Amino acid sequence: MSGGGFIDDNGTETLFMCYLYIVIGPLAIFASLINLSVFLLDKRMRTTYILNIALYFGEIGNGISYIMTGYGRGALYYQGIFGNETTVHDCFFNHNWPIPLIMGTEIPAMLVVVISFERILAVTKPAWFNRNWKISTKLFFIFLVIVLQVLSIIVASYSAKNNYRTVNSGHCAIIDSTSKAYSTIHFTLIALAYVISFVSLVIVYLATRTKHSPKESRPRNSGLTKRQQLLLMIFFTASSVVLISAPGALMMGVLWELFAASDIAVGIIYSSTAFNTLVTTTINICLREDYRRQISKFLHCNFSERKISGITFVTSHAVSIKELGFSMRTRETNSYHTSCTLEITVNSTKSTKRSKYNVQYCKSKQRLIQADNLD
Repeated sequence: MSGGGFIDDNGTETLFMCYLYIVIGPLAIFASLINLSVFLLDKRMRTTYILNIALYFGEIGNGISYIMTGYGRGALYYQGIFGNETTVHDCFFNHNWPIPLIMGTEIPAMLVVVISFERILAVTKPAWFNRNWKISTKLFFIFLVIVLQVLSIIVASYSAKNNYRTVNSGHCAIIDSTSKAYSTIHFTLIALAYVISFVSLVIVYLATRTKHSPKESRPRNSGLTKRQQLLLMIFFTASSVVLISAPGALMMGVLWELFAASDIAVGIIYSSTAFNTLVTTTINICLREDYRRQISKFLHCNFSERKISGITFVTSHAVSIKELGFSMRTRETNSYHTSCTLEITVNSTKSTKRSKYNVQYCKSKQRLIQADNLD
């Protein structure tokens, strides 16, 4: 067996792989577009989750790489030349999908590392984080990721130039389009990025669990507390460790001729990076109240509003609000802050829920500062 070690069959498995990529790519793009719509159309989420927005753009690029790969390999198959031997140089410079494949995996991996670092800082160094972690800081890291990606592509092209190592088919995967050293480093670093991020997040979450009250108030610019955001990132990286490391393990085994892989195995296992986008979207829907609220707005749910003491509460059910009395009045930065306790009853078709909230309200700016559930 030469080169990459892909099993040559009668073509049915190859077509399965190609059509699977052409299907899973648009699904991943659609899931990423949902995420982008949620974050971009809300001003507070748009500024808070800049790095996540960049990540979803990167995952759109990953989805596009699947479409290009499926279409390109399918075209070679129908031309009757998919099973012909070729070289690393030819794969990289004469086919249009190796570079998107590289970018589709490296950009999300680098951004996940940055987002994990952000979440760790937010929990372990909250004062420093609130003071120094600005929009400009996030944009700097996005720019850094772009620079590193450009450098990676330059190194990949250098490793492929005049590299006439023979590969046994027109797969032209990353392992067939770059040197063995580059491919090994590429897949190893991607796996390490997710594993290290996951382990670091878990360690920080466990180490800081006694330092945070279970009733930690939610920040104004986010639907989740910093600790909840950390936990959410743990779920994201946990799924990524499995779904994104698996293709790397497969490709390394094929590259170093530890085993051969059929196109069905390549199609299913390598699709897991796109499937990971669907998983993270599902996690967002299941675990993020602010995410679901934005989707409800898109679907034009019939929200109702109730006001008391100038404070507006929005709900999709009928509500009644009872003011239990003011408890504090202070003056900060020329603005009067009023704190009061409200009892809010939400009546839905399934049940009636009554909760008490401690509300801080800024009268001069006519906006809600925070509302903490007292139950």
